[in-house]
Amino acid sequence: MKKTIILILLVLMTFLLVSETKSDLFDKANELYKKNKYKEALQIYNKIEKDIIDWKLYYNIGNSYYRLKDFVKAKIYYLKAKKLNMIDADIDKNINIVNLLFKDIAPERKLEYFRNALGRIESILSIKFLTILLIFFIIIFNIILFIQFWNRKKGRKKFLLYVLLVLFILSTSTALYLSYRNSQNNKRIIAVVLKNNTPLRSGKDMAGNSGIINAGLDVKIIEVDENWVRVRVTDEIEGWVKKVDIEII
Repeated sequence: MKKTIILILLVLMTFLLVSETKSDLFDKANELYKKNKYKEALQIYNKIEKDIIDWKLYYNIGNSYYRLKDFVKAKIYYLKAKKLNMIDADIDKNINIVNLLFKDIAPERKLEYFRNALGRIESILSIKFLTILLIFFIIIFNIILFIQFWNRKKGRKKFLLYVLLVLFILSTSTALYLSYRNSQNNKRIIAVVLKNNTPLRSGKDMAGNSGIINAGLDVKIIEVDENWVRVRVTDEIEGWVKKVDIEII
């Protein structure tokens, strides 16, 4: 049993050590931001972004781009933050502020009561949190399984078997819910137009011009086909744009 506790503590310490390193960098970037050193803060934020997915990080990156007057990038990161936290008022406020700086503004997409309540749950049980939790369950399961294999005491074997069963149920449930969340996120894919006067075409390969859309407009992704993306601007307006002309969130 002592070996089990030591192994579990080692796993926890590893997680905490990695988290602390990222947390220190995040705090350093925040301090630079407070000192109006937005470019320096952004460099650190972007470095952290390669390793973690977190709405607060995206929100701060968005703020940095906004201060540097890169409003399209700012909106992209505000929307990334909103995808992970759909109920934060500050994110919505900043999206509304930056929208005023663009030629085109997408119609407001209001959440119904049930969807809003579900958003609160999803914000607490983030994909990042669920992923870490699943990895933790799997590691502990394997440690207990290893101990169970070498254990010779019948009473302890029975107890460890129950622990393994509980961990298996927890791991499976978490994996299934995580898969569901990822599939739901894939259904809610949007993109932001990167430049003004982007042609919206009725067909791929430059066929038929349906109009023009401008930088900063967020559109819903309907279909992706190699270098072309079919997007919906409003319930009545949709068309094809070049993939390089948008950034998919």
